[in-house]
Amino acid sequence: MDDYEQVRQIVSGYCHVVDQAMQAGKTPDVSHLFHPDAVFTNSFQRERWVGRQAIVDWYHKYLGKREGHFRYTRHKIYEPYIEIVDGVATSTCHFDADSLDFTGIVRTMAGRYDDTLEPYEGKWLLKSRHIDIHYIPAPVQAQPFRGWR
Repeated sequence: MDDYEQVRQIVSGYCHVVDQAMQAGKTPDVSHLFHPDAVFTNSFQRERWVGRQAIVDWYHKYLGKREGHFRYTRHKIYEPYIEIVDGVATSTCHFDADSLDFTGIVRTMAGRYDDTLEPYEGKWLLKSRHIDIHYIPAPVQAQPFRGWR
């Protein structure tokens, strides 16, 4: 697998790890995706988390309190724009994430991931990730599918 595909697999693999854990009512274990010295930031908190363990702790604190809250989690990225220069990859991609919460409300958000990745022990890992949430539409009540009319 070439470097571009390895980077793409880490970026898309993140979505699958988060979705599968949230669907199972658990906190996602993202530790295998982040470099030991990674930095994590987002647009909705003013903090900065440095190091793999600090990032894992953020996921447990932020998403852990939502364990069992969501069903049918779908986290989709659009084709990442990837550049690799001097052994450092940058990836930018937009995402949509939606799920059904325990009350039957559809929750949706849209944003962008801005990442840098570096090889570590023979594998590309996230060295930095910034999650920029662009908007969260008003929630709507889910309707059961009753077939095509």
